[in-house]
Amino acid sequence: MLAVRNLKFSHGSKAILDDATIVFDDIDRTALVGDNGAGKSTLMNLLAGKLKADSGTIERGRGQTLSFLSQEPQLDLNLSARDAVSLSGREFWEVDEALSRLNVSDPDKKVGDMSGGQRRRVDLARVLLEESDILMLDEPTNHLDRTAIAYVVERVRRWRGPVIVISHDRAFLDDMCTRVVELSRGKLHSYAPPADSATSLTTSFIEQKLVRDEVMVQTQHKKERLWVRELAWLRAGTPARTTKQTARIDRAGELQDFVETEAAAIRQKQKTATLENQSLKRLGKTIIECQKLAIDRGGKRLFNNLDLVVTKGQRWGVVGENGAGKTSFVLAIQTACKRDLPENEIVKPASGKLIIGENTKIAVFDQHRQVLNGEATLDETLAADNDHVFFGEQRIHVSSWLERFLFDGSDRKRRVKTLSGGEQNRLVLSKLFLGDANVLLLDEPTNDLDVTTLGVLEEALLEFSGCAFIISHDRRFLDRTATGILAFEKISEDVPAVVTPVIGDWTHYERTQAQRLKEMKGGGITGAVTTSQKDKDAAAQAAQLALAAQQAAIDRAKRKRTNKEEREFATMEATIQMKEARRDELNARVQSPEVSRDTFKLKEVSEDLARLESDIEVLYARWEALSNLLPQ
Repeated sequence: MLAVRNLKFSHGSKAILDDATIVFDDIDRTALVGDNGAGKSTLMNLLAGKLKADSGTIERGRGQTLSFLSQEPQLDLNLSARDAVSLSGREFWEVDEALSRLNVSDPDKKVGDMSGGQRRRVDLARVLLEESDILMLDEPTNHLDRTAIAYVVERVRRWRGPVIVISHDRAFLDDMCTRVVELSRGKLHSYAPPADSATSLTTSFIEQKLVRDEVMVQTQHKKERLWVRELAWLRAGTPARTTKQTARIDRAGELQDFVETEAAAIRQKQKTATLENQSLKRLGKTIIECQKLAIDRGGKRLFNNLDLVVTKGQRWGVVGENGAGKTSFVLAIQTACKRDLPENEIVKPASGKLIIGENTKIAVFDQHRQVLNGEATLDETLAADNDHVFFGEQRIHVSSWLERFLFDGSDRKRRVKTLSGGEQNRLVLSKLFLGDANVLLLDEPTNDLDVTTLGVLEEALLEFSGCAFIISHDRRFLDRTATGILAFEKISEDVPAVVTPVIGDWTHYERTQAQRLKEMKGGGITGAVTTSQKDKDAAAQAAQLALAAQQAAIDRAKRKRTNKEEREFATMEATIQMKEARRDELNARVQSPEVSRDTFKLKEVSEDLARLESDIEVLYARWEALSNLLPQ
């Protein structure tokens, strides 16, 4: 058992935890969720004893031990990977199995000589093998492919004792966790598990969260109306300062603080990142084309004979086991586009052709966030010595641009090193969409992103008129964003991967994968690689025709406005402006002494104002529905 009672912790003037209270039972496998910067990793560090709380208590059973996977690996850099994991006390064969299942390529290599992703896997192997009572994992699926994630799920499901996991991989949480706890505004909120087996854990959480947020908004509205009445009473003056009236004045002050605090919280929740689609540099007839492309790295052939023609609007989800060649393929595109790369990341075709269109311009998302300088401020990161950025042809103030990516405008002077991992990824994304790139290369963009920011990224990609290659293990994200899957499939370690373009989302790919691999194994890998060019051309043509048919179906589904709807749409903006002007008048009347001192008038004006707000909301919803239709 692990319990948190009335825990308080602050960074400067910002309260991270405010009387947070929760109990984690031995049978709980808890998904700890919350917005980026909410304090999830801070809470884990407090539970692990790495930080000291300002007040409150953390309780666990006498003699209970704890294993903690933090965002920064806790390893001796002078040890080999095998020796580092052996400190868990497990048998030799168990250590080797864990390292193999987590795709640690060289167990005898010194930890200090490994990449950041390899170190994370070694540390994860160590933590999973420790025989402790409590397990805490902070973003365990980062840098893992789906086979390694399956191993993590297998190990964690067998854990005897409380398990707490921070992860933004919704499918991973659905597979492994039994309940959700949300950290929001310093409080911990526990959500009930799904009522039926047909509903996933994360879906149930989102449904319950929407209900809680709606209750929060309704409560705020009631408090605001009460505050208006109390404000009228205070302005009317008090004939005598009785104890009862003094108490009412104190309560009015408390109510004002509540209203202002809750209003700020609701504004933050309702804040969304909106990206008007920029005017991109025109894509030519050729964007990116692969002709029998083969890539070698480290003296090893990664894959053979990739044929792919990229067309406008395609978003390819790049999937496969680690080491199959996904990142090398993206690096080959960057090399062909003459992007400045370190010597060890320059990748050229071993055979075949990689053709880049004349008008193709790329932008790259780096999961390791190497483009960020921890000592720089946010505005220095985005705009150097200026106070504005350019989005297409728009000139936008840095504060306004940051707000589009869910930062507060006042965050512009914060240093990058003070941001959480998810906030840093959000900053990288805000930098990515500047400029006029028409092809995006995204390497694990969903790592450390909360649900809100994932939604922002999904919408931005769906509205992006160029092309994208997305390396990701987040199956839900690929289902929402990918128009095709570029699958790097390895039949065995001894032969190159086979790269198969599959039109459709992740679910469609997964449904067809088992049969395709069975046929490849049955026919032998050589036969799969040496398919005739005629067959390949026919398959590529069929894929392009399928994509064209899919786009045509989408276009047909988006109907034109009728004549009546066209007339309604033409007058709607003026109607909204008129009602908003009337709303401003009523708001001014509420504040006037004439109305605020008259309870009857105040009630009458407040009711008119509430009806008008409702009318405006309906008009905006109707305007949005009509604007999504095609004009006559």
